[in-house]
Amino acid sequence: MTPIDLSILCKDEAAKALVDLWLQLSEESVAATGRRIPAKSAFTPMKIARYLPYIFMLEWTDTGALQIRLAGTAFSAHFGRNLTGLKIDDLPTSLLTKGEMDYFRVLHTFRCAGSHEVLITDKKSAKPVLYRSIHLPLADANGQPRFIIGASRALPPHMMSKTGVEMRLLRDEGASYHFADLGFGSPMGGRLFADVA
Repeated sequence: MTPIDLSILCKDEAAKALVDLWLQLSEESVAATGRRIPAKSAFTPMKIARYLPYIFMLEWTDTGALQIRLAGTAFSAHFGRNLTGLKIDDLPTSLLTKGEMDYFRVLHTFRCAGSHEVLITDKKSAKPVLYRSIHLPLADANGQPRFIIGASRALPPHMMSKTGVEMRLLRDEGASYHFADLGFGSPMGGRLFADVA
């Protein structure tokens, strides 16, 4: 199989640790089953214990909803509540962009990895906070990409001004989305700048 380049996803230490673990599990899965997408059962969070506060897992339910199965403590601290068990659609609209579910559907349909940068208004400070997230598929017992494992971190305000990311995202109306081919294809050559608010 062709090697996978997921360097576009490695924007911070938590993302790199998760990508490295996923690539290791993928290699093991290919050797054992011929499947590129590793099984959820192979994922051992303690291998990246240092980054667990930033790790989350989502699951596509039988009804087509996307449910949060695991949300690290950084999410609880920032949003003021435990998000585990909620459906994405149950989250306050202030936490989502219009394109968010479309983005997750593309990940699922193409069986690709992805990353997005989303500008969210912080409840305490009322200032914009940039969240960078990565998303990688994990397979169920039948080899289907039912789960998404991810890492997400808020970009510190001083980094937002240094990188110019805040201004670009505000100009792009709140979010940008990128996709990484895992050997099954990806939309639009890997980039999608959604028309989101």
